[in-house]
Amino acid sequence: MTYFFGPPCISSPLISDILLLHNDLYNHNFDIIFFWIPSYVGIIGYTKVDLLAKTPSLSPITNIPIPATDFFVNVHSVIKSEWQSRWNLHPTNKLYKIYPNVSALPPLPNTSTRKEETTLNRLLIGYSHLTHSYLLNKDSAPICEHWKCVLTIEHILCTCTKYEHKRKQHFPKSQLSHILLHSPKRNIFNYLTDINLLTNYKISRHGLTVLKVSLNPNQSIIICTL
Repeated sequence: MTYFFGPPCISSPLISDILLLHNDLYNHNFDIIFFWIPSYVGIIGYTKVDLLAKTPSLSPITNIPIPATDFFVNVHSVIKSEWQSRWNLHPTNKLYKIYPNVSALPPLPNTSTRKEETTLNRLLIGYSHLTHSYLLNKDSAPICEHWKCVLTIEHILCTCTKYEHKRKQHFPKSQLSHILLHSPKRNIFNYLTDINLLTNYKISRHGLTVLKVSLNPNQSIIICTL
């Protein structure tokens, strides 16, 4: 069996019936022509046909089941709208600077390595071994030697004057959202390599950290982080 418009859409019974009917006629050597009519002006008999179509007493009512998949678009739209409304209540969240609008991230190139994927994900969430290992080690937050401020992913990518020359070579704009979402991913990895943060595994360092927390003399929990 040959499908003129491809295989039937199994997600919608109505569309499947239309495609199967079209395919059956096509296989029986019927010439089928589709054309678009911009208006009903000048079509003989239109008024009579329209009147008959609007008169239910002349023909039985046919109940056509509507598949649940037809509602998916509307359901997805409502969920996304509610999600966006809740996200807008947290404008001070550091992730809001990167994701003011809820949407799916573009996939990484197929040539990306596991190390590059880990690095990008840690940049997006704002956590790395360099900037947040002090939490597990119970130390003070790391300080930028040049600005004397707390060292963060945003500071490394956007504002630190120590890397300003390298930053201009890779990014036309220094906004965090532009760098992480709109700049070529290769530029991000090259920038981190040039400032010796990627080659030294300070951003994407792998390893298992085990932290034991005592709740009371008879109870404790073990926290493991990669």
